[in-house]
Amino acid sequence: MSKTGGSRIEKGISDAHHSVLSKSQIRALLSTKPPLIENLIDLNTQLQPNGVDLTVKQVEKIVSAGCVDFSNKDRKLSETEELDFNLDRVFLPPGAYKVLFNEVIHLPKDVMAIGAPRTS
Repeated sequence: MSKTGGSRIEKGISDAHHSVLSKSQIRALLSTKPPLIENLIDLNTQLQPNGVDLTVKQVEKIVSAGCVDFSNKDRKLSETEELDFNLDRVFLPPGAYKVLFNEVIHLPKDVMAIGAPRTS
């Protein structure tokens, strides 16, 4: 919510409350400060009818166990090894990976996002 009581979505970026953002609504949020998404590689390719395709910057293979606990006192991050790309591709044998994206997402308080891998 803004200080005046209405959210950015209610003030014209969205026509409907609690709905999926359209391509034009996403484009409008890209021009806000901070923008909805920074570091897009190719806006026209990545911007979809109701979402944005993210691009992979780096893939790391998880090579050690980690640990989580309630207080974070014993938290330990897994160690990783960066995988090399060959001709813009990286081979992924079965296993767990850490993926870093080129894009940086800034979600306003009145917007949510759902991340899902591509099916194609």
